[in-house]
Amino acid sequence: MNIRGRILNQRGFTLLEMMLAIAMLAVVVGIMTGTLSLAYKTLEKGEKKIDALERNKIVFPLMEAQIQSAFAGFYAEDGQTKSRFAGKEDSLAFASNYSIWQGGAGNCLVKYVVKTNDQGRNFLYVEEKILGMDAAAESRLTDDYESITFAYYLESSLEEGKWIDLWPEDEKNLPRKIRITFADGLKKKILTADVFVQTRAGYASSVKKTDGAK
Repeated sequence: MNIRGRILNQRGFTLLEMMLAIAMLAVVVGIMTGTLSLAYKTLEKGEKKIDALERNKIVFPLMEAQIQSAFAGFYAEDGQTKSRFAGKEDSLAFASNYSIWQGGAGNCLVKYVVKTNDQGRNFLYVEEKILGMDAAAESRLTDDYESITFAYYLESSLEEGKWIDLWPEDEKNLPRKIRITFADGLKKKILTADVFVQTRAGYASSVKKTDGAK
């Protein structure tokens, strides 16, 4: 084989090596891209979980304090005395002397509402309004869950206490306990808060003080 042939043969071998190297590099880059993408998603999921845990550490004690500070608030409407407490499976309204934003400064009307996004995930929102004022503050309390439900412990002199998901409108007392369940499949987080005010003491004075405030 002459010199020219050997040079061409060497060039062909070099080109083949380059093609193999490029192919191997493409495979390595593909693997690295998939690995980095998976790592990023895992990190993002982990960060969201950490954020959720941190949010719960802050929000749950505030909610518990607010529910524990609920009082038997009443108002007069059309000649009737009505309770400010209203408990349903997806919402809770009550009067409290503890504000999430202002701490113990001033009595406020509180409403927790479960809202659902386009993906069917549930979020818990809170609305606060200082008694006698029209302005209200609203904020999202929790991250998304598959379901968020309320339950109320009803005690009666005629029967044993029981958990119900709809508080009777004619009941003047407050529930002994309120339970909020945050569920994601089989995983559940349950917040159970005792309500300290239980008696009808101060019923008339409460109506007088809050008369006309809706």
